[in-house]
Amino acid sequence: MLSDDELKRYRELLNAQNDSTYFKKEIGANLKNARANTPLTQEDVAEIFDCDPRKIRRYENGEVMCSLTQLISFCKVYKCTLEDLMPAETISYVSSLAGMDTEMQKSMMNVFRKTVGLKTA
Repeated sequence: MLSDDELKRYRELLNAQNDSTYFKKEIGANLKNARANTPLTQEDVAEIFDCDPRKIRRYENGEVMCSLTQLISFCKVYKCTLEDLMPAETISYVSSLAGMDTEMQKSMMNVFRKTVGLKTA
């Protein structure tokens, strides 16, 4: 049996991880860090994606969540992996998709999108 303190700690962890604001902030910070490892500015990235630089700024500040398709596009531009952009707590879930067949990957990604509050493309 867990102590009250342990139970409280686990519940707080789950609440933080299930909060879409948490995921937006974490993914935004990871996007910013990935871009910082390139010579690209927010304006350069906006030009590549044919959007307003404010949109890139809002992604990086965790104000809005981009779609999974957009995250993959960021990976291509920044030459990083999806794991680099996801919060550390989710990496094992993303990594496990590599060994699954296509249908299972689709099912898991739908669950994952719902869990972290990602929009579909």
